[in-house]
Amino acid sequence: MSDILNEFLKLIGGVAAIGGASSAFAYAMFRILTTKWIDTRFSERLEAFKHQQNQEIEHLRFRINTMMDRNVKLHQREFARNVEFTYGGFLYNRAHCHRIPTVSKP
Repeated sequence: MSDILNEFLKLIGGVAAIGGASSAFAYAMFRILTTKWIDTRFSERLEAFKHQQNQEIEHLRFRINTMMDRNVKLHQREFARNVEFTYGGFLYNRAHCHRIPTVSKP
């Protein structure tokens, strides 16, 4: 009976050793592969997020530049009008206007 018990315990010990080694190997592989997979997925999502942010920034820059161009054009037109009504410009324009007689009251 002792021989059978020793053989059985050797078998159980061998199975436990093989099971422990294989589970340690599987755990190590799982840790390595999942770490790489998570890093890869994170990098992909980060790049997609950066790309989306860059597109949004470019869109906003375009809108700001468009608005600034409009403002610059409006200011240029306003400046051109103001230059026309300066003292010298007013006298020049006034010289070419028709004179309207004034009626004085007695």
